[in-house]
Amino acid sequence: MHGLQRVKADEYLSQVDLECPEGKQVVINLRQGTATICQLTVPPQSNRSHVALIDETNKEGTADDDVTARVTIEGMKYELHSFVGCPVGKGTYEDLVYEGISTLTATSEAGKQIGFRVAGE
Repeated sequence: MHGLQRVKADEYLSQVDLECPEGKQVVINLRQGTATICQLTVPPQSNRSHVALIDETNKEGTADDDVTARVTIEGMKYELHSFVGCPVGKGTYEDLVYEGISTLTATSEAGKQIGFRVAGE
């Protein structure tokens, strides 16, 4: 994540990059039952949409216990490989959307949870 921008107290937006080891990419198999009907390959890419980092602990001004990351990545490039039953034709597209929510926590070397905050304006 980079390009941190404060929206309001305890909420920030950031751009995100999809990074993979050299020569690798993300592979997504869409299944119907046990059969793979479509496969998407998503290459590394930069500066995609945003990640909302939201402190939901209501502890303004303290080292908080966790931060929620609401990830929305829009307009990602991918290649679609069709198999039997895939409702869409194969080709290269730029309309993939990923959405997810993660809770970020920090721990000490001893494994004890420690507080941290999103900072930067």
